[in-house]
Order: sequence, then C-alpha cells, then structure tokens
Amino acid sequence: MKVKTFGVLAGVLVLIMCGNLLAQRPAPAPRPFEYFGEYFELMPPLPPMPPMPAMPPLPPMPEMPEMPPMPPMPSFNFHYEPFEQLAIAAQGGQSADPETRLQQEVFRSLLRNNADRAIDLATERLKTNPADPVILGNLGAIANSGSAKAQPLLLSIAKTSTSTPARREATLSVVRNRDDKDALALLEDLYKANADNVEVRRVVVSSIGRMSDPRAVTVLANIVRNDTDESIRRSAIRALGTRQDQESMKVLEELLKAAPRRG
Repeated sequence: MKVKTFGVLAGVLVLIMCGNLLAQRPAPAPRPFEYFGEYFELMPPLPPMPPMPAMPPLPPMPEMPEMPPMPPMPSFNFHYEPFEQLAIAAQGGQSADPETRLQQEVFRSLLRNNADRAIDLATERLKTNPADPVILGNLGAIANSGSAKAQPLLLSIAKTSTSTPARREATLSVVRNRDDKDALALLEDLYKANADNVEVRRVVVSSIGRMSDPRAVTVLANIVRNDTDESIRRSAIRALGTRQDQESMKVLEELLKAAPRRG
C-alpha cells in the first residue's frame, strides 16, 4: 500500500516539473505551412490604406435650350345636337325641363288609353317641330304601344329626323327583339337611308349581326366591301366573326384573300 502511494506521488511530481520546463521554453518561430507539397510563407500584415483623394468638382451642367412652341392643334368638326336632345338621350328619354316631363307623361297616358290617336297627335307635332322632345323622349313607349301606326312613325324618324340620338333610338325601337322574315329587309332599308349617319349605320350593322337569318351573312359581306367608313366595315367584320357558322367563315376567308381597297 505504501509503495503504491509513493509511486503516485512520484508521478505527480514528475508531471509538475515537466510543465514548468515547457512553460519556460520560448515560443517557436512561425514556420511556413505546407499546401499540396509546397511551402508558403504566411502573408505579412497589410499596410494601412492611404486616404482617398478628394473628388474634383463636377463641371456645371449646360443650359437646356428652350422648347419650341407647340404647333397649333387641328380643328375638329363636331356635330352638336340641341341641348334638349342631349338631355333626353342622357336621361333615357326624360327631359331636364319639368314642363316637358309633364307633357311626356301626358303623352304616355294617351298611348295607354288610345294608342292610334296618340300616334296621330305625335305625327302632327313632329311636322311642326321635328325635334319635339315630348315625342322623341317617348320612342320606346311608342314602339311598345301595340299600334299598327307605331312602326311607320318610327321608320320615318329613323330615316329623316335631324337629331342623331332620335334616329338611333328610333332604329333601336324598330329592330328591338325582331328576327322575323321582314326584319332583314327593314334593316337594309334603314342602312341605306342613313348613308350620311355613321352612328345609325353602326346600330343597324350590330342588329343585323345578331339575326339568325342566313341571308344576313351576304348583307354584312356587302357592307364590308362597300361602306365608306372604316369603323362600320370593322363592325361588320366582327359581326361575321361572332356568327361562327360555315358560311360566315367562308366569307371571311374570301375577304382575307381579296386585294386591299385603296382609298
């Protein structure tokens, strides 16, 4: 037991002496390190970066030349409708004038009770004043009156009225919800009667495009070929495209092959 204790103490003493000797040994000088069999010296510390030189001042910006004056805008030729007619169109047939609204209501009451007599009165009023707001504001009511005299009056307005909104509304009233055998001929007649009115022709072309009558394809093709207004021709082309039947596709192919019209 004593021998073992003595051995342990001797070993501890030896370890303490070796530690002291290692602590007193000077640190080794840095050695080069090996990289893939080659020795490289450690990189020396980098010197401090010198201060950045001051930036030279920027040269002054050159003065911008003055903009030349804008050229004058071309004048536009607008077609002005009477204020009363614009008010009727904007309010769906209702005039801005209270007295006119009262007369419009009186006329509708006459239509409900005696449509034929009311339309006779409307015809007489339009002879005196073709822009009569009482009548032009009730075109939809006239169309729905059920009177046999309604359509001739609406056709007359659609063809001869001096008011473009009245022509347009009368055309819509005539062709609305119609798809009978006579509707196409009626629309063709309205189209020809409005050779000077693009808006009404556009309404007619749109109505023809919605018809199920196969003869409408020929009418639309003729409009594409012969109308003088590009927007109307484009409307007729779109109407042909929405039909999606074989005859319409054939006409569109023929139009695509045709030489462009110069004008």
